Amino acid sequence: DGSDVMTVPNEIYYRDGVMYMNSEGSKMKFQSSVDDAMEQAQLFTVQDAANSQTISAVESLTKTTAGGKTTYVLTCNTKAMRGMIDTVLGSMMEALPDLDELPLDFSIDKAVVTQTVNAKGEPESMDMEIVMGMTVEDMTMQMELKMDMDITAFGDAVKVNFPADLDSYEDLLDQAAGLEDAA
Repeated sequence: DGSDVMTVPNEIYYRDGVMYMNSEGSKMKFQSSVDDAMEQAQLFTVQDAANSQTISAVESLTKTTAGGKTTYVLTCNTKAMRGMIDTVLGSMMEALPDLDELPLDFSIDKAVVTQTVNAKGEPESMDMEIVMGMTVEDMTMQMELKMDMDITAFGDAVKVNFPADLDSYEDLLDQAAGLEDAA
């Protein structure tokens, strides 16, 4: 069918005001407050969406219960999702001025989040599927992003073991300066 499947493992850590990202061995970091990160990404859980005043991002929300578990399926309004992507990209482009001039266009065709909670109301799993397209200059790419997350602990039971090499992650602004110097 002409499509290629590529799995890209990503690790993201947040510690002491710094966001660390490792994507296939490419390690970068940047300063970010928790409030800024949450606001920029406009993250929300399925349960929060049901009570949100900014419901325009929600196209539909369904709830089913079986075997003591409740499953919520949130289908996002793709136009609202496009606005969120534009907000995040705008901030990234400001940090990387050389890329700001690129003719970049995104489309989002599908965005669905499925969350399962147990009888106590504790989250057990969350899956997300986003189908999107991206055009940069004359190149167009269609992508289907899928994330399957098992929630094994929450609250005080969460223990994070940070990698020992966080100090080796390259600062994103330093990487951007290197790109400018190379141009």
